Amino acid sequence: RNVPVAMVLVMEASPGSNPATFFHRKADQAGFVVVSCSIVGNTLGGVWNNDDPRITGFEDMDYTAAVIERVRASDNCNDAFICGLSKGGHMAYAYACERPDTIRAACSVDEFMGLSSNVPHAPLPILAFQGTADKNVPYTMAKDSVDAWRTINGLSGATAVTT
Repeated sequence: RNVPVAMVLVMEASPGSNPATFFHRKADQAGFVVVSCSIVGNTLGGVWNNDDPRITGFEDMDYTAAVIERVRASDNCNDAFICGLSKGGHMAYAYACERPDTIRAACSVDEFMGLSSNVPHAPLPILAFQGTADKNVPYTMAKDSVDAWRTINGLSGATAVTT
């Protein structure tokens, strides 16, 4: 490929899940690369290490950074975006907090981030999807995560758009 394209990293929600499947058709149409990132193989064995890496280690942060660099080199990708559902969404947030300079934006679906363990350090576009009827991840927890990003992005005074 002569012209660089974007990559979208899709963080696995749980071992064996493949949330990237629905992205492939759109990637073919729009001309970007989908990268499915798996939890299987990390030392926690089935959950992303998305707490404070200064305490729990940088294993999954380093893995994600290495994936970005490898795909950037092998597939001529310039911009990286990260997204995830559930635990994968938490990892997308956590990675965005720790390594904002390696991605262009992050998206979390049906998840929150630990506000004491995941602290945004630099502005970054964030897209978040959360329903008010979710019994596993209360809307207020997801909203608190979005508000943390609104603050670092200088949007605290902006009117939130909720549909």
